[in-house]
Amino acid sequence: MQLRRYRPADAARLAAVFHRAVQQGTRAVYSQAQRDGWSPTCPSAHRWRARLEGLETWVADVDGRAEGFASFEPDTGYLDLLFVAPEMIGRGLAFALYRKVHARCRESGLSRMTAEASEQSHAFFLRQGWTETGRR
Repeated sequence: MQLRRYRPADAARLAAVFHRAVQQGTRAVYSQAQRDGWSPTCPSAHRWRARLEGLETWVADVDGRAEGFASFEPDTGYLDLLFVAPEMIGRGLAFALYRKVHARCRESGLSRMTAEASEQSHAFFLRQGWTETGRR
């Protein structure tokens, strides 16, 4: 696995990773209606490029193919997106991406990160030492 910065040419692949992560990777936690509400169709590359604009995004490549990504707001430390292709869950990609984003926030002088974690990622964040402040 290699971590690298996002490139606009990654948009279509990352949109597909996001959509598949929602539709397949969260199947045990969310109903079909909930997954459809979250990601009813795969976002277009154009839409996904716009979605990632202004965020610092890191990509996890496995065998030269983007299989996960993490995006955060560099000014605030808000972790907006952390998704891994369903077939890559449990291989350390999310942890590596999280560590990279966490390090980047610390390098920027941020002492705190925030996120609105899904039920799927709740335990992951608690294992990283995060504190739950509420639920929606």
